[in-house]
Amino acid sequence: MKAPPAKQAKAGAGRGTSSFHRILCPTDFSRAARASFLKAVALAAQANTTLTLLHVLPPPISRTDLCGISEGMYRALRETEARVCRRRMDQLLAAARTRGIRAAAELAVGFPDREILHCAKLRRSGLIVIGAHGVADRKAMGSVAERVMRFATVPVLVVRDVKPVTSRARSQRPDRGRTI
Repeated sequence: MKAPPAKQAKAGAGRGTSSFHRILCPTDFSRAARASFLKAVALAAQANTTLTLLHVLPPPISRTDLCGISEGMYRALRETEARVCRRRMDQLLAAARTRGIRAAAELAVGFPDREILHCAKLRRSGLIVIGAHGVADRKAMGSVAERVMRFATVPVLVVRDVKPVTSRARSQRPDRGRTI
């Protein structure tokens, strides 16, 4: 027997309805981030909601840490990095928009976990979809994903990139291939 439409909408079970109204998808352009992007796009399409993409550039380093690089060269490197990231964000935006998703992109500077949480609060996101880099038998997820999950005030969906590990790759890992 089917539940009444009001209950479906409240529970988020009906198409076009959900308990979240905005999705935040941080990206570092890795394989795991690509998997989380695809999941976020699918969820945004299903829920007919807005998707915000976020990339966080590392905080600037101090003058004493430049290791012989001139300030002008460092500034040029930072500008090039930001330009490349904007271009990659534009590609992700275009991919989302071709699927009919309302999407926006933000580029922030700082520590990834803090900036993700700040953006989620600022954008009033109802869901964070984040990729995980952790190795399955050592760690459940990446440290950024773990901190976001721990401190977020909204639900966090952690998406793993499930690439099968070959036997050769297993034997090359330091904890594999040894007889104890």
